[in-house]
Amino acid sequence: MRYLNTKNLIAAGVLLACMSSIAWGAIIPDRTRIIMNESDKGEALKLTNQSKNLPYLAQTWIEDTKGNKSRDFIVTVPPYGTFKSQ
Repeated sequence: MRYLNTKNLIAAGVLLACMSSIAWGAIIPDRTRIIMNESDKGEALKLTNQSKNLPYLAQTWIEDTKGNKSRDFIVTVPPYGTFKSQ
């Protein structure tokens, strides 16, 4: 319990706050998941670059319910794409 003093808690909070800013991005999808019915032939996902200065690179893949990459579906071109700034 000697590690749970105020100084260590503040240091841990500052460290976590700094680390969370690294994960910010400018690519905004119109939704986070696509759930397809068996009868559906396809779906589309729109990605938008919100950055005014930088282009960003996006990568796509398909996972099953357990998080494993799936080869049952095909992601059409581009599996990698550069999104130019607005």
